[in-house]
Amino acid sequence: MKIRTSLTDSYRYLSKMGQPLENYGDSYYTAVKFGAAYENLIPALTNKAQWQQLDHGFFIHPPLLKSTAGR
Repeated sequence: MKIRTSLTDSYRYLSKMGQPLENYGDSYYTAVKFGAAYENLIPALTNKAQWQQLDHGFFIHPPLLKSTAGR
């Protein structure tokens, strides 16, 4: 018997054998479950005005740009 190495090969093999794919996958991995898992976690920010303004009491400078070794 040939060893199946990819998921696509497994699906192709099961469909040729007439087996329903639903018997070999969990409902946890459906697009509906994925959407439900990430539905209400973090609301999207539409623009920079929604960023929280913080006052550290000092200015944080960006890192200095310097060339690195290489080309």
